[in-house]
Parts: sequence; C-alpha cells; structure tokens
Amino acid sequence: MQSTARSYECSAQLVQTNQLDEKSIISLAKKEIIAIIVKNYYPKNICTDVANHIMTHKDYGYYANVGHEKDVSDVGRLGTSFFEVCKDPKMTEDYFNNASIQAKEIRDIFNPYYTPIDRLRLELEELWPNGAALETLHGKKMFVGLCRALEPGKTFLPHTDWFYQDANYSIEATSLRAQLAANIYLNVASKGGELLLWDIDINESDYQSLKLDKSYGLDIKKLPAPAIKINPAAGDLILFNAMRPHSVSTPDVYRLSQSCFIGYRGDHVPLRDRHEITSLLALRLAADLDD
Repeated sequence: MQSTARSYECSAQLVQTNQLDEKSIISLAKKEIIAIIVKNYYPKNICTDVANHIMTHKDYGYYANVGHEKDVSDVGRLGTSFFEVCKDPKMTEDYFNNASIQAKEIRDIFNPYYTPIDRLRLELEELWPNGAALETLHGKKMFVGLCRALEPGKTFLPHTDWFYQDANYSIEATSLRAQLAANIYLNVASKGGELLLWDIDINESDYQSLKLDKSYGLDIKKLPAPAIKINPAAGDLILFNAMRPHSVSTPDVYRLSQSCFIGYRGDHVPLRDRHEITSLLALRLAADLDD
C-alpha cells in the first residue's frame, strides 16, 4: 500500500513524487518541467496478473491503418484509439457507440481491482479545483482505458500528439493549452523500452520537414538529443506533455501500459480525459487531455 506521507523530489526537468498534486500538473502543462513520475502508483502484483490476460485477450490487435502510414500498425492495443478511426466516418461512429462497452470490457480484466486509469481519473477529480471529466467531442463521450503494447523488435518513433488534428480542428480540441500523456506501466523491458522526451516545441510545418518518408514519425537524426530518458518500472505512473516530441526505444520483451491523455485548458477549467493514439482520457481539470 502506498504511504500517506508525501515525498517530493524536483529537478529542473523532472518531478518524482508519491502523490499527484495540482502544482506539478500546472508546471508540466506550462512546460516548466518535462515529466512527472509517481513510483509504485499501481500494485506490481496486479500488474503481473493482468498483463498476460491483456496480451492474450481475444480482442487484442494492432492499430488500424486508416489514412495513416503503415508503421502505425506496429502498435499493439486492447481498446480502440480515436487516432485510428478519426479519418473514417463509419469507424468514428462505431468508436463512440462502443466507448462505454470497451471501457467495461477492460475493467472486467482487472476485476475485482480498479484499473490504473480509473484510479487516476478519481484522483484528478479530487485534486483539481474544478474537477476532471471524460472528454466529449460533438456531444459524445470519448473512450478511456486503452491498453497499448510495444512488442520486441518494434519502436515508437519520435512523434507528437495533437488532438486538434485528429478532431478536425474542432472547438473542443483547439481550446487545449496542453495535452498531457499519462501512462501506467503493467509490464516493462529488462533492456530497452526507455521513454525519450525532448524539451522542444515544433509546429505543423516543422513536423513535415522533420518527418520520415511514408511514416508517422520524425527522423531522430534531425532532432537534438532527447532531454531525458526514463526507464519505467512496473506500477509506475509517468506524465509528460504529448504535444512535444517523445519516443520509446525498442524493448527486449513486450512493454505494456494503460494510457490516456489529459486535456489542460487553464488553471480554473476542468481537466478532461480521452483515449487517443494512446487514447485520450478526457479529464476536465475544471480546465481539461492527448502517445
């Protein structure tokens, strides 16, 4: 069980704590720090129990290649990411219709325990002054609870996550000031699988000039060295700004996490969670989330 005594370590780039707080989330959203790590956020024994069930689940599959470059299909997942379906009207309709069904199916895997994302949603609701809520798009709730896997020999190329691109520049999406990624790790590599984070901002024009040919990802040779590399442990929660470049190196065994985005729209607006390339967890930090 996690200690109730608060511990907090802060460097110029990284906050490591045993409890999320409003101040750290604001610092991350405002780019004053690069990442937040909460060690042992979720019990390791439960991580071990559920990881195999997720990887062998009948609905486990890979990102659909719909209007995207083919290397997107390197990503394994249980649940549907909005990123996969956003360019196809019928798939988008199915995504919204099945959002609550998929969330329940994933909860059933963790039963009788709460899921890592459900715990995160509850804590954000409690700590953020104006609360947190599921993100909605065009009046429909988004799916939260996506489980994503990076299998041996695969990699997450450097990329950014911009909700407004996937949501066709809707008002809901363009109002985001920051799209924070939250990952709770269920299985990790003994070698490789590091999270690489860059302390830089790029715009859409820059992205196209830095992008690999016929790929979703950026050419790492055209980027400066990453600001930090993090080796997560099973049970850790890591948050970072997904609107800035990030990547994952090739793991020696499958690397599994439950993920969501947290939408930040200001200090006094509800957070919103949604599931996207990871799956945006729409938390309205009484203000508002997006890999």
